[in-house]
Amino acid sequence: MKPKRLADLRETFTDMFERAFGDPLFIGISQAGNLLKYLIDSLIALLDTAEEKCRSLNVVLNSPPSELIEYVFQTNISVESITGEIRGYLNGLKHDIDSLTHALTNMVRQEISEVFVNPAMGFADAVADEIYSHFVIVGKNENSLKKKVKTFIRQVQAAGEGFQTSDRSAAQDIKSRKAPAQQKTTVPVSIQSQFEESDYLKERLKLKDRHVNSSVATMAGSLNVSLVPVANILFDTLLALELSLEAASASIKGSANLLLCLALPGKLFGMFSDWDEKIKGAIDRAVKPLDEIAATVEGVRKAVGNLIAFLPNFIHKFKPYIDNAIFE
Repeated sequence: MKPKRLADLRETFTDMFERAFGDPLFIGISQAGNLLKYLIDSLIALLDTAEEKCRSLNVVLNSPPSELIEYVFQTNISVESITGEIRGYLNGLKHDIDSLTHALTNMVRQEISEVFVNPAMGFADAVADEIYSHFVIVGKNENSLKKKVKTFIRQVQAAGEGFQTSDRSAAQDIKSRKAPAQQKTTVPVSIQSQFEESDYLKERLKLKDRHVNSSVATMAGSLNVSLVPVANILFDTLLALELSLEAASASIKGSANLLLCLALPGKLFGMFSDWDEKIKGAIDRAVKPLDEIAATVEGVRKAVGNLIAFLPNFIHKFKPYIDNAIFE
């Protein structure tokens, strides 16, 4: 097998897979240290920021002006309960991405190599090796035939020369009025040989189509078993993370709701308004990193959705490249 054919086919498969996401973040997804994992680390850093801002919000919520203490219910945001689930999903995403990378790498390294193989015949480069094996036998038979033809030509030439010698001798005997002597002619011995029958190319040039179709079916099965489930798991994790982020954002924003319905003496409204503005500012600062994470996760989820939608037709679109590589 020509290494370049295998390398080109692997590169084409990887490129098609990465482009199926429609997002440059997935370029290099077949590599262990890909951009997506670095992105997850940056999202975890944003979550750390959100935790810090939530703790700052708790300080504001639980530090009302002394004049308002008798009117305010103590409230507290459970930072760990809000961010713990999100952190778990983010760490889980790293594992899911590793699983996708592993499945893709296995397809590229193992399954694409098997495209060329015919284990039943013991061929590493099925079509090329079978054609070569057939023509090796054809070449042997051709050499045997040429030897037989050369021997036959020598036999004919020897017989002709013998006839000419006999004719000249007989003519001389007749001229000398003697009875013609019996002449013997020696010719080369015939070569006894049998032609070898080829067990190859029984279907002639349909061999290539048969092998390509078989390889495509095998690859489609492998893709459905390995890549499709992993992609679906990744999508589900991203969706669950989105929902968790929405719930966290809603929980933080709701922390000020209790303060909006307080029955306060008129003289305290101004003081309450100032404190309320501080709370709203703290809430905005706590929610902002969560919203950034959510926007990024949504984009990644949509990209994975693009891949999942493309996978059923992936091998069909890859087939022409297999066809070309099988016997280039």
